[in-house]
Amino acid sequence: MNTYNLVPNPNYDIGAPTSLTVVTSDDPVKMLAANKRELLTAKINMVVDQIKVRQDIHEKRLTDIVQDELVCRNAILMHQSRCNYAEAESIELADLLALQRERRDEYASCFRDTAQLRTTLIEALLAYKQAESQARFMDSMR
Repeated sequence: MNTYNLVPNPNYDIGAPTSLTVVTSDDPVKMLAANKRELLTAKINMVVDQIKVRQDIHEKRLTDIVQDELVCRNAILMHQSRCNYAEAESIELADLLALQRERRDEYASCFRDTAQLRTTLIEALLAYKQAESQARFMDSMR
């Protein structure tokens, strides 16, 4: 078996494998099947990690947005106690509405991103199962 190092992404660690084990064998069919499964396993793990990272980013962004909304609501209440109600409400209401729009956009963005990743994951899982079936079939032919 040979191990080849992969260059990790320097910008963001998504838990991707840093190396792949390449199976070497006298039987080229067995070697090909094992290497294909190894690569598909790495791909599946990387996609799952990407989904987890996107979900973590989503949770962090929503937490930040909720905190900003609370700051706006508190500012509205503070202004209301010191000045005209209508004037105070119009000052921060636009900010509050922008934050609520940002929250909706984040939900849509997260759904879009994870939907693409989940499609990739399903394709990789199907390819893995197919490679597994092909390997079993080839083993039964011997």
